[in-house]
Amino acid sequence: EKILKKKGIYVMLEKCKWNSLSHAVENGQKKSKVRKNDLLISFSYSNAKLRDTEEVKFIQWNILAVETCPFRTQLCGGYDEKGRINCYAKKSERYPSCRKRREIHTEVSKMENFVEMMIHQIEYELKCTKKVIFFRIHESGDFYNYEYLEKWYHITKHFEGNSRIVFEAYTKSLPYFDKLYQKYGKDSVNIKVLSSIWADTKPEMVELTKKLGLKVYTATEAKNIDKFIQENPSYEKCTCEECGKCKKCYVENINLIVAIH
Repeated sequence: EKILKKKGIYVMLEKCKWNSLSHAVENGQKKSKVRKNDLLISFSYSNAKLRDTEEVKFIQWNILAVETCPFRTQLCGGYDEKGRINCYAKKSERYPSCRKRREIHTEVSKMENFVEMMIHQIEYELKCTKKVIFFRIHESGDFYNYEYLEKWYHITKHFEGNSRIVFEAYTKSLPYFDKLYQKYGKDSVNIKVLSSIWADTKPEMVELTKKLGLKVYTATEAKNIDKFIQENPSYEKCTCEECGKCKKCYVENINLIVAIH
């Protein structure tokens, strides 16, 4: 079954005509005529909360939820009492087109030329707008191994010093970041990292968060947030309705708590 599934993914990859939208346009294709199914790499853009403004453009890169999250916890990636997966991002994969796209992205991220393809498309996005791009690495999924994280190090390093793009990631893959920081130095990593901690996060991961000097992103039931803030005054409650107007997550160094949704 696994072999057949793998073969099916490779068939999907072979049907893609272009590396990315920029690749298609450079080869004479009209932007309006290019379909996502023709592309190895495609981005998600603004949604109900990540809404573009006159100053800000949102871009997200997604891979498979849960399956690419090696350090997931029961509360974030496990199963509830009814057998449902505790993962907001996983809900979207009930749609075959979304699942297919994330499967393709996951496989593409393993390719040797992934860094080159991603840089090429991000440069294209910057050329197409004068806005500041807030680029979220993984609205769905996480850094599934160190090699994949190091690819993102090189992608984001290419844009270091460019004030028109901010890379951000919420992650549980802290051991990989520990290795990355030791190899390159934390200040050399052009990704704003927030440690995703939940009530059932293992103590060693909490300690690693402190060791790496990372701020925290966490979530709880809406009714419990005020009590949490009283007990943890270093946290701020997310009250904004539009990230493009607030921008705190992307431009400020804060511990953040949100209501589970």
